[in-house]
Amino acid sequence: DVAVLLAVADGAGGLPAGALASETAIRAVEAALRGGAGDTPAVRLQDAIERANRAVLAAGEADPGARGLASTLVAAVVRHG
Repeated sequence: DVAVLLAVADGAGGLPAGALASETAIRAVEAALRGGAGDTPAVRLQDAIERANRAVLAAGEADPGARGLASTLVAAVVRHG
């Protein structure tokens, strides 16, 4: 089985620290999918997106200058085999 993660995140327009938010989201999705096993790809991707959301919220809470940061995130896992 070969799986490829395709993901795009973009900091929400006009909000502070958009670049930080989008980078945090992508890194969190990558880490969650690398570390997980067992569940179906759909369940793993849902979990990864939820983790990304928590990571973005935590980044905003950790840095007063980044409060309210937000990002869009679109992701898919394509499997072959």
